[in-house]
This record gives sequence, structure tokens and C-alpha cells, in this order.
Amino acid sequence: MRLRILTVLISLLLVLVAHPSNAQDYSCLRSPEKLTEDPIWSTSSAKNLKFVVSWAFKDPENCIVGMYSKGEPWGNNSFRWNYPMPPTFEFPASWTVTRAGEMTLISAETEFPIPLLQALPNRNLDGYGFDLSQVSQKYDVGTAVKSRQGSGFFPTFLDGKYGLAQLWGNWFSKNQGIFPDQCQPISPNYDMTKLNSKISWKIVNPGPKPTVEISIQEDSNCIFLVHAGPLTKSSGLNKFSRSTQESLAERPFWSGEAPPFFNQILSKPDQLVQVAVGDFTEKAGSGSEDSDTAIVGSLPSKILSHTDSVSRDSVSVKVTTTIDGTGISSDSSDVITIYTGFYWWYSKNSSYSSAGWRVTYSGNSWTARYSSGGSLPGGVFMGYTTRAIKIPISDLLITPQQKAAADAKAAADMIKAAAAYKAIADAEIAKFEAELKAKQEAEAAAAELKAKQEAEAKAAALKKTTITCVKGKLTKKVTAVKPKCPSGYKVKS
Repeated sequence: MRLRILTVLISLLLVLVAHPSNAQDYSCLRSPEKLTEDPIWSTSSAKNLKFVVSWAFKDPENCIVGMYSKGEPWGNNSFRWNYPMPPTFEFPASWTVTRAGEMTLISAETEFPIPLLQALPNRNLDGYGFDLSQVSQKYDVGTAVKSRQGSGFFPTFLDGKYGLAQLWGNWFSKNQGIFPDQCQPISPNYDMTKLNSKISWKIVNPGPKPTVEISIQEDSNCIFLVHAGPLTKSSGLNKFSRSTQESLAERPFWSGEAPPFFNQILSKPDQLVQVAVGDFTEKAGSGSEDSDTAIVGSLPSKILSHTDSVSRDSVSVKVTTTIDGTGISSDSSDVITIYTGFYWWYSKNSSYSSAGWRVTYSGNSWTARYSSGGSLPGGVFMGYTTRAIKIPISDLLITPQQKAAADAKAAADMIKAAAAYKAIADAEIAKFEAELKAKQEAEAAAAELKAKQEAEAKAAALKKTTITCVKGKLTKKVTAVKPKCPSGYKVKS
């Protein structure tokens, strides 16, 4: 039976080989599987807006052959900027298919013109809401991947979006020089209180113009911009704001509140934080973007001039600020508050997979590599967090030399005070001892006098006396300690 079946199969195979036109094409029966609807957007730290946008597929039969050519159906493989009103701007893109085993990555490289970015509206002067929303005014792509299916081909449609706010965020970051090449955006919890950022500081150079170094770390290494707006009220700009104290420093650059300082990020690169005298901040309540976010409780009355710089090392972003404290007394018991704002990327509606592609830049070239295990982020959005650093004025303004001199003077004053106290104490002790001696001598003299008097009295009390007693012509002498005349006699006078 088995031999007969094998014979039939061999005969059928010989027929198919001999007559290929009659053969049914069973190749690519398993269609490529798109692993995520949202693409990966990648760019380098170079000062341009060149992007690679990629979609990952599981393609075990290598069915993907590339993109549709121009003139074919679905052959429009260009990026475009869909402005709310005409015109629509289109940009050329170069497409690449990268394979690794059964995994395939479809990538397009394109560049957004910086003059166009700068020409697009980025200000909200009417005070109504958020004109620079992260999801409006889309920079997007719509295309189709060409895949084999049997003897023909079929399309898999792709779509990707990028917002004007994200484009500005990349441009700001590239100009500030801290673009996070190794960023791995995470999806925070619904209330977005799990950013898990850490901020520390140290006084590098105390004195009348002290320098403070601030270090900011965040687990996903996605901090891309440091900037806090002015400490001024924002209620006059937002017609819907109910807050009377909220300041522009609390608002991100894409907010309808913030555009009055929008261009300062580029035009004033040495103004990154806000510095003022006093404790004017408090922690935000529950439900805020970040549980440690600092809000402005009351606007400070004395804002200080300062000069800032920022840099990135392997694990943190470092902000250095030099403060002009020449008009402040170092004896003040108040604090100086450094209000710091920083921006970070996070993923939204991410799709997770047991495998993933990573696109990396080196100068103006890029490579795509597949690695097993990991995640494919969906849309990438921006968060904004603020922190308040409060430093005692005396710690900032007093130099080590001044502190050493003050400590030496305090020690000398203490020694001098101790010597003066000792002199006073010695004088008091001598006076006490003299008074005690005089008292003791007086008491001894009094005791001696008393004893003498008592002795004399005692001696006087034991001495016998003789008296003469008379009675008429009779005379009688009586001798005794206390002589007394007999009855009928009287002492002779």
C-alpha cells in the first residue's frame, strides 16, 4: 500500500516537472505578519531632521519583495506633511528591506526641512488651549509593501504619524546637544507617576557667584531637553485657566500657555533653569504627570541672574548653573530655589514582542539589526517634569576660606570667652574663699570670746565671799559663794 502511494506521488511530481504551466504555485501561503501598527521612528544627534521610520514583519517564507514601483497601484512611496489647510508638502524617501532569518524590517529614510519646520505656526497668542498638540498637524507616510502570494503579489498597507511638537522636540534636543541616542521609551502607568527619575546636586564653587551642578537620571535614558520657562503668571494667557498662581515655568513648550518663551530655547541656550530667593514651590497633588513634580505655590519676589550649560554623560544629564548672589547677605537664613524642568520621551500604545529591530545612527549613516527578545514601541510622546532644589544661602555664598576664617575666629572667640570666664570664675572663687575665711575667722573669734566669757562666768560663779552681819551690838561674819546673813541680822554697810 505504501509503495503504491509513493509511486503515485512520484508520477505526479514527474507530471508537474514536465508540465510547469499546469502546476499550482503553493509558495508564500503564510502571509507576512506585521508585528505592530505603529512604526519605530529613529533619528540621530546630528543637527538635522533626518528620520528612519521602520515596520517589523515576521516573514518566514521571505514573501516580501520590496515596495511597489511608481506607476504601479499603491506605488506612491513618499512622506508628506498634512497641513490643516493646503498645501500638502511631500518629501522623497529611500526604502530598504532588511532581513534576519524569518524577520524582515521595512525602512524608509527621509528628512523634514528645517526651514519648513520654522515656518509652521508654533505660537498660541489667543490663549485658547493647546495649539501645538502632539497628535495634530501630522507628518505621515502611507504606502504598501509588495509581497508574493502564489503566482501573484498582494499589498500590505503601512501608515505612520509624527507630530509638529515631536519635530520641535527633536530639533530643540539636537541643538542643546543632549539628544538621547540610547533612549528606550517606556510606557508609564495611566497616572504617569512612575517616571522614576532621580535628581541630585552639589555646590562646585561657593561664593558671591556660586556654581551648582545638577545631575538628572531617568531609568529609560530618554531625557532629551532641559528648560524651564519664566516664573511669571500664566493665567493671563489661558482664558480657561482657573489658577491664579500657575506659572509658565510649569508648562511644557508645546502648551498653549508656553509659546511666549518658545524661541528662548534656541535663542538663549544659557538660560535653562529658574533661580529665585525663597521657598516658593510645593509638590503636585495626586494624579499629576509625575508624583514628584514641583509646582509654583507663590511667585517669588526676587529672581536671580544666572548662566547655565548642559551636557550628557553615559547615565545622566548634567546642568551647571552659576548664580549671581552679590546682592544677597551670606548671613541670611533663607534658601535659594533652583527650579528645573526637563523633557523625556515615552511610548504610548506600545506593542510588545519576543523579538525586535533596532535602528542606530553613526554620523549620517544608519544600520538596522534584529535581536531576539525586547519590545517594539508604538507612538512616542513627550513628558515634562519639574523639580525644585532648595539650598541654604549660607551654604552657597560662603567660600571654604571664609568658612575656615569664620571657624577660626569663632574658635578664637571661644578661647577668649573661656579665658574671660575663667578670670571671672577665679575672681569669684578668690572672693568666695576670702569671704569664707573671714567668716570662719569671725566665727572662731566669736566662739573663743563666748568660751572665755563662759569660763569667766563659771570662774566667777565658784568664788566665795565674806560678809559682816550685825544685830544690835552683835556682829557675825559669814563666808560663802553666796553669803547670806542669818535671820535677824543684816549686812553691815
